[in-house]
Amino acid sequence: PASRGASSLSAALMLLALLPYSSASAQAAAPTSLVATPVSTTKISLTWSAPASGSVPIQNYRVFRGTAASNQSQVATVAQPAYTDASRSPATTYYYGVETANSSGNVSLMSALVSANTPAPPAAAANLVATPTSTSTIGLTWSTADSGGLPVQYYHVFRGSSAANLSPVAVVTQTSYTDTSVKPAGTYYYAVQAADTGADLSPMSAIVPATVPTNMATPQDFGARCDGTSDDTPYVQRALTSGANVVYFPQCAGYVITGPLYVPPSVERIYGSGSPIIQKTMHTKLLVIRNHDGLEIDHLTFTGVAAIGPYNSNDTAITINSSSLPPSIGDNAHMSIHDNHFLAWQGGAEI
Repeated sequence: PASRGASSLSAALMLLALLPYSSASAQAAAPTSLVATPVSTTKISLTWSAPASGSVPIQNYRVFRGTAASNQSQVATVAQPAYTDASRSPATTYYYGVETANSSGNVSLMSALVSANTPAPPAAAANLVATPTSTSTIGLTWSTADSGGLPVQYYHVFRGSSAANLSPVAVVTQTSYTDTSVKPAGTYYYAVQAADTGADLSPMSAIVPATVPTNMATPQDFGARCDGTSDDTPYVQRALTSGANVVYFPQCAGYVITGPLYVPPSVERIYGSGSPIIQKTMHTKLLVIRNHDGLEIDHLTFTGVAAIGPYNSNDTAITINSSSLPPSIGDNAHMSIHDNHFLAWQGGAEI
């Protein structure tokens, strides 16, 4: 009987060895190829490869996150091999790991840890300039906004009737915009906001105003070639004496001037987009302002000028040297040069 019992035990053990491995003891395999990708200042996308499930199906994945590799807490349980972690803080490093759980309740070891940095928002666009280019258009230009980590994709353009009342008017991909819905004599305020590929918004740019003229002329209206070599003196003079109260010099290679330009009292402003005014004839006055008590000159570059002197008691002759301080321009003239080149002067004194 004793040998019969031992024989029965051996047979039972052999039978167990031949049976399939118990599903209750099947170890789940860890996920592989975990990747963490920042998609905005507050979101990180996770993807990984599902392990081979073997004889026991995968039931879910457990996602862990921490601000250090040694400090992980479970943040989600998902059925698919992907997860988007939202509501994170900008400019922060996060660490992630994933575990597999199978239908038997077994949990794998944690995957290899990976880290990702949420980006900062884009910087505010700088150097915003609003320039009236006709009696119905205002041109805007600005510098490219610095990325906070993700590429800058768009710029939102805002406009308002006051600095405190701005509304979106356009979304553009380039660093310029032309507003064609303005009216003569209207003053408009503009600002720009950058957006990156994650739809993160920069701070608002500085707000700048622009007033649309009621009557404008350009040298090109009268045939100026503005190629930096041809003489544009007669065409510029016609623009100045056309009766327009504003004379605008569009951007080009340069306006060549070979003789004095006379500015009548009707002209209130002369400005451009940085285009150079090139004086070719030495010892010749560039601008002669006749009986003028208010003239604004801005956003123009003057080259080749070096003299100043009155024509007679009713004239103030002005030439401008952008490499020196501005001159006093007499008792009956007011002049203001911007772009950090000159200040406003009137009656021989700075104002």
